Amino acid sequence: MAKLMTVDDLTKIADSAGIPLVPSSPIECDLYVIADREGNCLYVGQSASQEGGRVLYEISLRHKDPTTAIHSGIVALMVENDGVHYAWRYDSDSFDGSRLDEVISGQHWEGEAVDTVQRRVDSRNPPTLYEVEEFLIRSHVRTGCLIANSQHASQWDGPVGRFPDTVAALAIDAARLSGDIDASNLPHLGDLDAQKYQP
Repeated sequence: MAKLMTVDDLTKIADSAGIPLVPSSPIECDLYVIADREGNCLYVGQSASQEGGRVLYEISLRHKDPTTAIHSGIVALMVENDGVHYAWRYDSDSFDGSRLDEVISGQHWEGEAVDTVQRRVDSRNPPTLYEVEEFLIRSHVRTGCLIANSQHASQWDGPVGRFPDTVAALAIDAARLSGDIDASNLPHLGDLDAQKYQP
């Protein structure tokens, strides 16, 4: 079965990065997730429009029929998965960089990408709303979970080294270590049989 991330796990990963996602109404939110009825994330979005225009428009699309007319793919995603919106607000003033400090020093992370994150934390320059959206998408990629987004969801090298991608990797490490997200199904290097995986 393909792996999906729950809304609960996504908010825990964000918290591990010092990025609080405060529940909000569709009208006042600036970030959101479309999830299925079990709370599995399907799509991450940013709602920068006035008075929740984007989220309210998407909610209205739940009543479209993707079998009788050609709509954007988001219609089929919501209708076929009985999609619901989880809306949040992100306040950059509430960013807590000490959470990233702790995982960098505590787990001895190093390298250029980590140095970039450390400089941002040291300068007290919080992630922008756009970067948080990217971070939420990259958190799915970094945990091997499916997500319907096209932007920021590359499985290849393009995002590697970017601030949101590195923050996602660090936050996931912190959330696993704290037990906030389940790491029991992940392979550990000592468990891998090199012969078994040779082509």
